[in-house]
Amino acid sequence: MSMRRALWVCSGLLLLVGCGASAASTEPPPQRPASPAQPIERLMPLPHDHVYVYELVPEGGGEPGVLILGVQRRGSRAELGSGDHRQRLELTAEGVEYVAGGWLLKLPLEPGARWRGAFGEVRVTAVEQAVSVPAGEFQHCVQTTESATTPSASRRVTTTFCPDVGIVELYSEQQVGAEYHAERARLRSFAPKVDLTLGSAPQ
Repeated sequence: MSMRRALWVCSGLLLLVGCGASAASTEPPPQRPASPAQPIERLMPLPHDHVYVYELVPEGGGEPGVLILGVQRRGSRAELGSGDHRQRLELTAEGVEYVAGGWLLKLPLEPGARWRGAFGEVRVTAVEQAVSVPAGEFQHCVQTTESATTPSASRRVTTTFCPDVGIVELYSEQQVGAEYHAERARLRSFAPKVDLTLGSAPQ
């Protein structure tokens, strides 16, 4: 993957896991019994030790890619990561908040609702959406759009959250001067992590 391609991927889904962030502790948090689901948690459940696999499709041609995100969870605090990149999230009765500041999701989830996100203003653009991705067909989804504009650049990320799954689809656009990039991430699979090191080697 070229450096330009790698940096562009970071502006999409990897925005959620903090491109350039330092690696987290190597000790995984212990799994705890699930607490009663909050309303917001249905759209971003973040189950401990689960893995989400997305296919990355650049607009206008280019080589497709794959992004794998793992979840670590301790109580209301969750960590979403890929490789050395991590993003810490806090789940509250109000929504899903970035520990570093801003909100990924925030009540009320109704058309036109707005809040401060990771890099710009987030707006709820649709509710009760149906979406079809490689992982399956999903109903009652919520779509948000986060955008920011400066004199030299603009960025917009449209994210679809579906009940009991989380982020199912994400469309990222960026314009820097005359250069425009867009890429779509679509959920391919989501499941508990499989530990292939368990068990003893055959004698």
